[in-house]
Amino acid sequence: MPREIVRTTVRTTVGAEQCSAPTVVRQNSGITWLGDIPEDWEVLALKHLVATKISDGPHETPEIIDNGIPFISAESIKNNKINFDLKRGYISEELHKLFCRKVKPKRNDIFIVKSGATTGRAAIVETDEEFSIWSPLAMVRPNPKKVDHRFLFQCILSELFQKQIQVSWSFGTQQNIGMGVIEKLPIPLPPLPEQKAIAAFLDRKTQLIDSLIAKKREMLDRLKEKRSALISHAVTRGIPGGAGRAMKKSGVTWLGDIPADWDVKKLAYLTKKIGSGKTPNGGADVYQSTGILFIRSQNVYDTGLYLDDVVYISEEIESGMTWSRVYSGDILLNITGASLGRTCLVPQGFPRANVNQHVCIIRIAKPEFEKFISIFLKSNFAKSFYDLSQNGSGREGLNFEQISKIPIPLPPLPEQKAIAEFLDIETGKIDKLADKIKEGMERLTEYRSALITAAVTGQIDLRGEAPENHKEVMA
Repeated sequence: MPREIVRTTVRTTVGAEQCSAPTVVRQNSGITWLGDIPEDWEVLALKHLVATKISDGPHETPEIIDNGIPFISAESIKNNKINFDLKRGYISEELHKLFCRKVKPKRNDIFIVKSGATTGRAAIVETDEEFSIWSPLAMVRPNPKKVDHRFLFQCILSELFQKQIQVSWSFGTQQNIGMGVIEKLPIPLPPLPEQKAIAAFLDRKTQLIDSLIAKKREMLDRLKEKRSALISHAVTRGIPGGAGRAMKKSGVTWLGDIPADWDVKKLAYLTKKIGSGKTPNGGADVYQSTGILFIRSQNVYDTGLYLDDVVYISEEIESGMTWSRVYSGDILLNITGASLGRTCLVPQGFPRANVNQHVCIIRIAKPEFEKFISIFLKSNFAKSFYDLSQNGSGREGLNFEQISKIPIPLPPLPEQKAIAEFLDIETGKIDKLADKIKEGMERLTEYRSALITAAVTGQIDLRGEAPENHKEVMA
C-alpha cells in the first residue's frame, strides 16, 4: 500500500530555534511514533546502516591490572561521551587481542549501553587509542556509504529513539535490551548530503548548549564545595566569626585543633545501634509498588532522603526484618559502592521503613545529639575518615567496627543547637540557589533533546545548511 503523501508548510519552533521553508512534501513514515517525514526520506532498520554486524563486548570477566589497555564498560558512558577516567581499569595486551577478535573499537564507532540502570545511553568514539569494551556495551559501526556517523549518533540520542529503547527493554535482575531488538530499531534517513547538513547543524547547536550546561555544572560544583567547607568549619571550629577562641589539640591528626571546651568521643560511645539491613529473599523480584518503604543506597543523599525511585516490600516480608527497621532520628550512612559516605538524618514523622545491606543505621543514644552528629558525618573530615578506612578489593566498603571508631567532636549542647540552626539557614540558601541552577540545566537539556528530535525527523528543514561545516565542527 503506498504511503500517504501530504504537502505542508514547515514552520517548527523548538525553544528559541525557528526554521521555515516554503513547502515540504511529507509522507506517512508507516511508524506511529515517528509520524510524517519528508517525502525524500526513508526509514530503515539500524542493522541496514552498519558496516559490520552490531555486536556487544565479550562476556568474560577479565583480570584487572594496574597498567595496560583501558577496559571500558557502561559507567564510562556519560554525558554522551566516553569518560576514560571512569574505566573499569586495565587489561593485558594478550587479553585485549583476544577481546578484539569479537569487537575492536575504532574512531566513529557508536556504543549503546544495553543493560543496567543506564540502558540507552550512547557515546561516539573520538580517539584512535586502543581500548577494549565489556558486554554491557553494544557497538554500532556506521556504514559511511549509507549514513553519516554523526547523524546516526544524533538519531540514537533523540528522544524518539530513546523511548523506543525504553519500551523495548526487558527486565531480569536489571533492565536490558537484546541485540536482536537493537538492530531492528527504525532510523529516519534523509539523503546523505542532508544527513551531513543536519549533523553539522546539531553539532554547532548542541556544543553551544553543552557549553552552557557545563558552566552551570561548574557553578554547582563550586556551591557544593562552599557547602562542604561551611559544614566542615562549623562542626570542628564553631560558627565562623569567633576569632580569638581558645583551641586545643583534638588528638586526631586529620581533625586538628578544636575549641577548648569541646570533647572528642568515638561514635560507639554515643550510639545504641550500628548495623545495616539486608535484601529480602528473592531480591528485586519481591519489590512492590506499595507496602512498606525499602530504602536503598540510591535513596540516601547528604541533602536528605530521595524517594522518587523507592521500592516497597510486603508486610509479611518486613515482619522478618525487624533488625533493619528505620525510625525517626536514625542516621543513615551508605557503606558500599560509589555512594559510600552519603548520609542523612531520618526526619520526624517518617513512615515505617527498612534498609538493605548497603545502608548502615546509626541510632544515637541521646536524641538531642542526633542533629549535630548527623551534620558532622557529612563534613569533609568525616569523608576523609571514610576514605582512610575503606576496605574491599573489588568494591569500596566500610564495616561496623570502622564506623564505631569515627571520632566525633562534641560541643556543649547549646552550641550544638546553635551550629545546627546556623547551618540550616546557610545551607538552605546554598541549596535554593543550587535548585535554580539545576532547573536551568534541566530546561537546557530538554531543549537540546527537542532540537535533536526535530532535526533528525525532518521537522526542521535544514537542506540549506552547508554540509562542509561538519568538517569544521569535527576538526
